[in-house]
Amino acid sequence: MRVFFTIMKNLKNYLLLGFIALMIFFPVVPMLVFMVRHIQGFANLVLIYFITGFIVGFIPKIPIWVKVLFITLPHNIFITAITVSEILYPESEWDWAICGLQEYIPTSIICCYLGIKSQESYMKGVYKKIAVNASIASIFVIVGFLVIPDYYYYVWYLENVPNKKLPQNISLKDTQGEVFDNKNLEGKVLVLDFWSTSCGSCIVLMQDLKTIEDKFAGNKNVKFVSINAAHPDTYEAFLKSKHIKMFDDKLTMLYDANQVLSKYLKVELFPKVYLVDKKGNFRRLLAGYWGEEVNYIRNTTLEIEKLLKE
Repeated sequence: MRVFFTIMKNLKNYLLLGFIALMIFFPVVPMLVFMVRHIQGFANLVLIYFITGFIVGFIPKIPIWVKVLFITLPHNIFITAITVSEILYPESEWDWAICGLQEYIPTSIICCYLGIKSQESYMKGVYKKIAVNASIASIFVIVGFLVIPDYYYYVWYLENVPNKKLPQNISLKDTQGEVFDNKNLEGKVLVLDFWSTSCGSCIVLMQDLKTIEDKFAGNKNVKFVSINAAHPDTYEAFLKSKHIKMFDDKLTMLYDANQVLSKYLKVELFPKVYLVDKKGNFRRLLAGYWGEEVNYIRNTTLEIEKLLKE
């Protein structure tokens, strides 16, 4: 009862706190989370929560833990719900990967707390503590910009492909009905992008692959090929795909008519990018795509350069 009366007594302050929380969550936080893989939304969220914490610190007569809870809870519930959905419905067509990362939960709480404590130090005129708190928050910014994208690339998305060689019975049709076989592919470093017409993130990935291909323009020892993995598509659906309309004049677009490569590599989820060395050995697999184009382009380029030097 004492808590209830305390809340009612300071109802205006709690309403103000709730209003700020909603203004941060709708739409600032979702917007930054959506862009996390593109412009380091992780680092941006650190700044947002730190600054928000500093602002709500001016609201009097509300415990610090309540302020942190109000500001961070909506987004944390959002991320938790998405995580549960990924576990319960792993085959869902929704690309939940763009919506949030679980490490935001402790980060948002810590940075909001640091912001509130900075405000308290500001009110007391202890500016050194503000600098200390800001420095701690800046560590998260640095991690967001430099560490996390590479961590996801090398730990979660880049895999070795053991004991797989390019099959000898490849038959891939292009948009003109011409057949690509082993003669077109052997003796080169291959970048094989497997996609499906139902895969939305495949379009974004193709844009990055085109950027990477441009870096190797004129190099006849590397070839980029985007392969529609056939199942459950048809050749007609492949020809009508918006991917084709956007990239047919920029990328080599092929259709795995007999599912030779798709079945051989057990391609079921999209997109998947395989790196094949000059001897026809499958060396690396980039499973999935998270849209962080700067790191993806840089790191994939480095992997291709390694194979070219062999």
